[in-house]
This record gives sequence, C-alpha cells and structure tokens, in this order.
Amino acid sequence: MKFNVILAIITVLSTCNLALANQLTIDFSGTGGGSVNSKPSGIACTQNPCFGNFSSGKSVILTATPDSASTFSGWYGGTCSGTNLCTQVLDVNASITAIFKKAPSVKTTFPVSQEYSYIGDAYNAQQGTSRVTIETLAGLLSENLNFNNSISVYLSGGYDSSFTNVYNHTTLNGSMKISKGRLTVKDLVITSLPVSLTMKDSGTVTSSQSVTVQVSNYRSTETSYSGKRSQGINGREQSKQGLACSL
Repeated sequence: MKFNVILAIITVLSTCNLALANQLTIDFSGTGGGSVNSKPSGIACTQNPCFGNFSSGKSVILTATPDSASTFSGWYGGTCSGTNLCTQVLDVNASITAIFKKAPSVKTTFPVSQEYSYIGDAYNAQQGTSRVTIETLAGLLSENLNFNNSISVYLSGGYDSSFTNVYNHTTLNGSMKISKGRLTVKDLVITSLPVSLTMKDSGTVTSSQSVTVQVSNYRSTETSYSGKRSQGINGREQSKQGLACSL
C-alpha cells in the first residue's frame, strides 16, 4: 500500500512538471549562418530544427553569434527584436526567428562606406575621386582585376564579417593588371596567375614596357616599391616584400 502511494505521488509530480513546461522554438532564416544559445541551457543550435523546453514563466536569454562569413541581422517573433540579447518569458510556447545575413565580400571605407560583392565593382564605382580604401573579407575571391584609372588604391584583406578585425588573409584567384594610378596591398594572397605592371614614360602607357610579377601563395605586407622603370624592378624578389605600385 505504501509503495502504491509513493508511486502515485511520483506520477502526479511528473505530470505537473510536464504541464508546466513550455517549448521555445528557434527558426534560422536568411542567407548567412550562425549559432543561437540560451541561458539557462536548453538551446544550442546552428540550424533547424531547434527547440528547448523550459519551466513555465521562465525567463530565457538568447544569444546569436554569426559565423565568420555572416552578420546577425536581428530577431523576429516573441518579445524580441533588434540585434542585442533576446529575453523571452515563457508563459506559453513561443517561436522566435534568428536572421543571419551573408556578409559582403568587399567594402569601401573611404571616401564613403559602401558594400560590394567584388573588388572590381568597388574600384569601378570610384568616379571623380583621387583615392579609395577597399577592404575584403578573409577567404577566397575569384576575379580578374584591371586597375586602369588614375586613382590611389589601398587594398587590405583578411577582415572578419564585421570588417573591424583582421584575423587572416584574403586569397585572390585571378589576374591583376595595373596600368594607371597607385596600388598598395596588405594581407592578400595572389595565386599563380600573373600580376602585370604596365610601365609609363611621361604619362604614356607603353605595352612593350610591361613586366609580369609572379606572386604565388604569398601573404603580402605594406612594404612598397615603385613600378617605374627607373627603379629597376626584380619582380620575384620585390614581390616578397609586398606589393605597392606607382604608375
């Protein structure tokens, strides 16, 4: 008899706990990726489906962390909005969407802040300006570059998705041709395709004076050299010091 009473009490308590538990569902949305974690623990997800059960009335704090190629755009649903921490009180079941956006590969920071998909797009958009600063996301960019305007370009790679910290380098899979202006490169790896520097005399570009610099699997620095013929470029040796050309 005593055993039956104890069993009945356990059954009642278990039923009450189930009744008092509410479910929090997280829906991942957008073109990017990341993770969502809860405090107290119960949710630790990077993709759908994602849910956790919490005591009724419990206040649950959610943190969204984008991956290295994404940014967090914000929360949608429940009592959450914006991009800060999400606090949801689970009086009832709730569903919240975490939106992650794929970070732009390229960004200009001077003369204006603007996002682009490619370095070439950022460069070609600079009309009527004398210089531009272009930053690129760490990872791989596949494009052929032709710097043919009288613009001073500072090209810096290896940034995180927020473009605030350099933690790696950018790999350019393609060719680079420089015929006008000035180019300074930092934290960029150029694959085995050539970098072509077209020399000039008195402002005239002469194709017969071109020289090809092979920069293969090398992380460049800011150390500069001139692309003018009077400097006497030794392409392979100078490329080890970095890539900065004045034409």
